[in-house]
Amino acid sequence: MIPLTATAIGFATAPMRSVVAMAAVGIMICLAYLAAAFVSPGPTSLIELVVAIISYDGGLIACLLGLHAIHRIRARAQTA
Repeated sequence: MIPLTATAIGFATAPMRSVVAMAAVGIMICLAYLAAAFVSPGPTSLIELVVAIISYDGGLIACLLGLHAIHRIRARAQTA
């Protein structure tokens, strides 16, 4: 569930095309993990945080590449 949620957050953040927003969301993911680890009665795994960050980055990259491809296709269609 964590990879799916993090990827969805990446898809939602990418259309903003703001590096500050992308970095802020990445920081918020880390802060949410720290808060959950702090209030958790048992031990927490850093692997979950790493998976969330990798999934978030993957969602960002996939969406940004898709937006770039759409932009190039539209530019070619306008010049043709």
